[in-house]
Amino acid sequence: MWKKAICICSFLLLITTNVSAHVMNSQSVFEDIHYTEAAEDILLISALGMLSAESGNQTFRPQDPLTREKLGEFVGGFFGFEGKLALEKGYLSSTKGEATYADVNQAFFENALSVENPEGTMTREEFAQFIAANLERDIGGHTLAERSGFASGPTGVIEKVQQVEETYELTIDGNVYELGEHPYVAAESVDPLVWQGMSLTKSWAGPSEKNALHFLKIESELIKPTSDKAEEAGGWNPFVVGISVIVLLFIFFFLRRKKSNQKR
Repeated sequence: MWKKAICICSFLLLITTNVSAHVMNSQSVFEDIHYTEAAEDILLISALGMLSAESGNQTFRPQDPLTREKLGEFVGGFFGFEGKLALEKGYLSSTKGEATYADVNQAFFENALSVENPEGTMTREEFAQFIAANLERDIGGHTLAERSGFASGPTGVIEKVQQVEETYELTIDGNVYELGEHPYVAAESVDPLVWQGMSLTKSWAGPSEKNALHFLKIESELIKPTSDKAEEAGGWNPFVVGISVIVLLFIFFFLRRKKSNQKR
């Protein structure tokens, strides 16, 4: 009986403390990008919907040359169509060979960028860095981020984090922002409750959830000591504590009654 009770309590505590199941960082998205300088940029283009893991292997292969065929897949992921249609739709002039900066400029920026070495090829991580560096460049009155439905989000100290049903709310500069359903975060921890007191240096909101934060860059060092509210936010869930107490009381009275019956 005691073993069953312990299992129940442990499960209840687990479902409330395992709060980071849907938050992804460089260690959980791809297994081979954590130690590359482009990890944050790769994470960002993942958040933009450009790419996914290679055939279930969870690898990005950052040092591999970027082929035009793979570029077509990235274009399709970003604009919402099958990658093989990139040539037909005019985003690429060819799907053969290695991709160049001119190819990327055509596919994502409508040839609006001034590229120093247009015929130069690139690796996959260099592609991520190039996209990230030009994400907010004006392209005929709009940016690449805006074309994907993203908007620049808030920055500043994360003053408070609280769990609300199946998501989280972050208070920054007195304003409350909801965390997206499957957000990407450039930070060591994927537990939102740990972020309280840290600095949010960059964020993107959208696309389907317009006001929800989908990409966040967080400095791990605490800007200021967490308050009592922070400790409260990261502490025990009152609901689970209450359920656990009820379970333990039930066991106590059950055993007491059983012992009394045995004496009779």
